[in-house]
Amino acid sequence: MRRILLFLFLAGLAFSLAENIDSCTTIGETGMYYLVSDIEYAGDNNCIKIDASSVTLDCGGHQLLGSYSSTGIRILENEKNIHLKDCKVGFFKYGIYAESGVGNLHLEGLEADSCKEGVSLHEGRDADITDASFTNNNVGLRLDGWAGGEVSNSYFSNRDYGVYVTSSGDYHILSNEFTGSEFGVYTEGFCEGTTVSGNDFHGLLTPVDLYGVSSIIQGNTFHNNAGYAILIRETMNTFGNNYIYGQPLFFAMQSKAFSFTNFSLGEKGTPGSATFGKFSARKPYTTTRFYYFNSSNIILEPGVVSIDASGTVPLSLEDVTVYMEDPGVENETAVFRADSKYTTRESIINSGTALNSPVPQEHSPRIMEFSLPGLNGSYALGERPPEPEPERYVVVIMLHSPTYVEVGENITIQAMDQDGEPLGSTAIYYFDDPSFPFLAGYTNSEGNLTFSIPSEGAFVLQARYGNVSSQKAVSVSEPEVPPEPPPAPEPEVPPAKEEPAPPESQQAYASEEEEGPNMVFIVFAVALVLLVGGSMLGWYLVLRNPPRPPKKSDKELMRDRLKKFRENKGS
Repeated sequence: MRRILLFLFLAGLAFSLAENIDSCTTIGETGMYYLVSDIEYAGDNNCIKIDASSVTLDCGGHQLLGSYSSTGIRILENEKNIHLKDCKVGFFKYGIYAESGVGNLHLEGLEADSCKEGVSLHEGRDADITDASFTNNNVGLRLDGWAGGEVSNSYFSNRDYGVYVTSSGDYHILSNEFTGSEFGVYTEGFCEGTTVSGNDFHGLLTPVDLYGVSSIIQGNTFHNNAGYAILIRETMNTFGNNYIYGQPLFFAMQSKAFSFTNFSLGEKGTPGSATFGKFSARKPYTTTRFYYFNSSNIILEPGVVSIDASGTVPLSLEDVTVYMEDPGVENETAVFRADSKYTTRESIINSGTALNSPVPQEHSPRIMEFSLPGLNGSYALGERPPEPEPERYVVVIMLHSPTYVEVGENITIQAMDQDGEPLGSTAIYYFDDPSFPFLAGYTNSEGNLTFSIPSEGAFVLQARYGNVSSQKAVSVSEPEVPPEPPPAPEPEVPPAKEEPAPPESQQAYASEEEEGPNMVFIVFAVALVLLVGGSMLGWYLVLRNPPRPPKKSDKELMRDRLKKFRENKGS
């Protein structure tokens, strides 16, 4: 209980002695410091200057913003035990700068953005950087004459360089992601013990450029980069367990010897990939030019593996495991080898030699793998040719086959010797150009082989048994398509015959279903009846009630009486 109370007391005492920072300042005493707000610095010197050892600065995620000509945090020379946590620096010439003699530096959770150099370390030792982010800087991390330490689990996406190492040793670049820059890691000078290990390089122009010597490049993955994964400009660099896939440019050397161990090319375990226990080259005679290794001289395809350095760089390829597509043949699959100039599966099988060993092993569905003690030339998988019959004396091969066939039609060919006996294990080829024969297969014990030719033309069938060969011509044409029959004439439709009118007796008794009522006639008749009936009713009313003369006024009555009186008086 006393220990717990003592710990709480000391912790509280330490917290009470911590100093808060809210503006640019100089830290001149050992202790714990907290950045409590963002700071924007418009000057040309240093925003925060550390002039003491055993200093811890916890920025708490706050940021320092500069003016491109200044330094965010400068650690003066010979200071030791500096711990910076969760600091964000941006728009400075140097985000964090450590002068010579600085030692035991720890940067945790750093974010450096849009600086000339995010972190710049000079002639000190032991700097550990973890969980950092370097973005949009000209140089993310600069090491100049530094010794010891590591940067790990960090993210680099900068304009020019992710990490720039000059004459620094025993520094480890571990488990980081590099993308979006022109260079991932660049070394220059004597960099003994500097290790680039377990990193993921993608989306870069040049992931690793080795102008320095004595670096160790191991366990890295390179994929989807625009340029060569590794540029080897100097000697004494060591390479192991590196993996390149998803890009056509592999690596290049500038007149220097190199040696890769446990080196993988192509997506691991898929057709068209290979691993090399040793992939090395001796120094060529010229001293200035680059020698490039890419998809044009290292062919990795599902059906072909071929490596050719054009004779300018002596290569040594040992303990090679190759993954290729299963050709799906009925008999045992064999490895065929030909000179490097043969670059298709058919040309390698037709012009190469079936190796007695190794025998390909099934790795997974449609994928086969085989191992070679050394790789020299071009390799493909195909059907293993049957062993020729022992002590068979053959002088002439007689071929029996059709002369005319159609495209895709099965051709059955029989090979016999001079005695008319079936000749098995005879290789049958067909070609229209002698430079490119196609292997159709091998005859069975009865001397027969059935196959088809997929295109039309004049072909030559060739049988080979040991040193004896025989040929026969065959014409392959497109199948005849029978003409379409003319369309059948439409049947003539006979004119409709008028049915005779039924006799009157049948018409008189025709049912309503056979002869329906004439609706127009019915409507007309009803209208006529209504019209006649209406007229008669009108006349009847007029005659019964004749119109009466209008009633005269009293003045008119007096006038009529006076007129009548005068007429009577005159008479």
